[in-house]
Amino acid sequence: PLPLAPQMVEALVAHSSPQEEEQLLREALPLLEVEHSWWMRSGAHGSAVRLGGSATGAAAVLNRYIVNAAAPRAEAWREDMETAKALPEAERAALYDELAAGAESGWD
Repeated sequence: PLPLAPQMVEALVAHSSPQEEEQLLREALPLLEVEHSWWMRSGAHGSAVRLGGSATGAAAVLNRYIVNAAAPRAEAWREDMETAKALPEAERAALYDELAAGAESGWD
């Protein structure tokens, strides 16, 4: 999915005539629905995490980047191996998942 699809559509609409806006939105809606569905996948490997409500707050959905890598990233192999070397072998796959998710988010 395109991580900035809603913002891209919004920017295009802001610079469109009313006639262009309607056509643009008709074309963009299916893409935005696919994007939304991707982000709302739940389960162990899904992006949506349902948070239960509490006495002080309502239930919510948290969206996250999640990647099943279990190995160092090709583009950062040396750095990932260096980061993981202090961990027991059994914990390294989870670290590689988290490093890849961080890279996916753009926060690496």
